[in-house]
Amino acid sequence: MKIFGSPSKNKDTEILQTSLELFRRHGITSVSMDDIASKLRISKKTIYRKFENKEELVEKVIDHLFAKHFRFLEDSDLEKLPIRDRIKKIYNYGIKEMIQFEPVFYIDLTKYYPAAFLKYKVHRKTIIFNKIKSILEEGQIKGDIDKDLNVNLFCELNLLNLDRILSESRLSKHHSPEILMKHTVGVNLNGILTP
Repeated sequence: MKIFGSPSKNKDTEILQTSLELFRRHGITSVSMDDIASKLRISKKTIYRKFENKEELVEKVIDHLFAKHFRFLEDSDLEKLPIRDRIKKIYNYGIKEMIQFEPVFYIDLTKYYPAAFLKYKVHRKTIIFNKIKSILEEGQIKGDIDKDLNVNLFCELNLLNLDRILSESRLSKHHSPEILMKHTVGVNLNGILTP
């Protein structure tokens, strides 16, 4: 007999995923709990049994989103790639994910949901300063990355670039993730790789 995830956990995931999709397209403030319930064909009361309020829901949505990102980063095939390809694959994934969000999502998150925005910043920094930084440092040890590179500064500057991409909806509307990758991180990577 196969045992599947608990119905409660599945419902939580369904609520989080549906909320994420609605927030992604319409922003957070313009999506009500009624909208989420309607989309799921459940009562609003069902959502409130699982999440105390919209603020908690938004925080859990951020955790849900980054759990997906962390699963991608733990992919064992990623570790098999050369340093350059590994970093490009991670940033390309990140840009593809980020440009699916309307800029209003990030505006709402920063302006109206400070606890969720703090979680977002912590998770994002974890990816950049734990995963990316460790790959760059590994590259420096192996001789693939310029040993004089200030890895912390490189990571900070790339965070700023990613923030700029998020806030400029016209960039993601007119350019593919591959082009954005090539002209942001790709250019920076070419400057730090050893010949």
